[in-house]
Amino acid sequence: AEFVIQSEASEQIAEALNILRSWNTEWNPKYFMTDYSEAEYLALKTAFSDIKIFLCNFHREQAWERWVKDSKHGLSKEEAQHLLHMLRTLANETQMCHFVSHLNALKESNVWIKHHSV
Repeated sequence: AEFVIQSEASEQIAEALNILRSWNTEWNPKYFMTDYSEAEYLALKTAFSDIKIFLCNFHREQAWERWVKDSKHGLSKEEAQHLLHMLRTLANETQMCHFVSHLNALKESNVWIKHHSV
């Protein structure tokens, strides 16, 4: 299904989701994939309280790329590339023990320590 709303506000998205659900009362998804949008996340949680929301890889990567390139964060080109590498390593890890190890490495990295916005 698709819907068109005037603005991407969580209340409007939740209303549209509830209308769709009223047309199909059995519709109660367990999982949903979305782009990097707080409004969509909040709307999905409002409409389906037990839902597990996944972030689309493309939009996750796009958000990271935009964030590291934003001058307000003060990352050098080398720091940005290093941070992206560490984040991608975390995102692609499939084993929890390795994930924790990579997360600890990120938190101990110079870019993490130097830049509080990371």
